[in-house]
Amino acid sequence: VMCAAKPDSTYLFSSSGGYGFIAPLKHLVSRQKAGKAFMTLNEENIVLQPVNVAGGSLIVALGSNGKLLSFPISEMKKLSGGKGVIILGLNEGETLTDTAVLPEGASLQISGTGRGSKPTQFLLKWEELQPFVSHRARRGMRAPVKFKPEKIEPKLPI
Repeated sequence: VMCAAKPDSTYLFSSSGGYGFIAPLKHLVSRQKAGKAFMTLNEENIVLQPVNVAGGSLIVALGSNGKLLSFPISEMKKLSGGKGVIILGLNEGETLTDTAVLPEGASLQISGTGRGSKPTQFLLKWEELQPFVSHRARRGMRAPVKFKPEKIEPKLPI
């Protein structure tokens, strides 16, 4: 995973194990040629794509079980490394698939695979997302789609 931005840019870093934290990029820089380990992972976990949190109001998490959970960004810990805190409650064999940070009023685009392995998308408006808002570390609710959700991203109002 690679991330390039201004040193003061703040990102949400998460792992497939369901843990994560918010950190400015300047806390993750190293003078060591070999780099710097900033996130503690179990052997089977991977680091997910970092998400810029600038202007964010809600963090949304998608589990491999098709469940969505969103919670206020204020519930997320700011750390400079380590394992982080639980983002999404997972059962044995489940993983955190994707995360997104939504500004107030934004919609959530859910992408995935439908019948016959056909790529499919669904747009969940801000108002429709409100029943999924809870607290960090909860299990979430099944996404309102009839396909296997795999990716989530914000869609800003035009």
